[in-house]
Amino acid sequence: MKGFILPYALTIFSLISYSQSKRSEVIEKVSTVYEIIENTSLAIKTSNYNNDKMLIDNGISPLIIGTYRFKEEGLNALLSTATDVYYSKDRSLVSKYSNEQNPKRLEYETFWLSQVATHTYGDVLKNKDGIYYTKQVWFNLE
Repeated sequence: MKGFILPYALTIFSLISYSQSKRSEVIEKVSTVYEIIENTSLAIKTSNYNNDKMLIDNGISPLIIGTYRFKEEGLNALLSTATDVYYSKDRSLVSKYSNEQNPKRLEYETFWLSQVATHTYGDVLKNKDGIYYTKQVWFNLE
């Protein structure tokens, strides 16, 4: 069920965030939606796998691996870029998050961790294991 709630949660979070988030705020916000699987001095990596395992395994929701990069070390470091990579055996599911169904680039978009961002949608690609994937990147965060 969490996979169906995620879009609504992201909408609510976008209303909460009024400026570019600090590392401490990013940790607090993303940990309510995703599992933090890696936390280094300049990046945080997340996954929805444990939260949405049944949906992912049944091909209803994609696996989402997020990477949040910071300009410098420390809890007050500002978020620099955010990247989500969507994986699925079902090409049509991944396509929803790609530039096939979205523009390649959007300027001045709201983002749940920053008031404004540039948002890019990538191509649908296939890895050596036959899994489809695409990437979305948010940068120019303000």
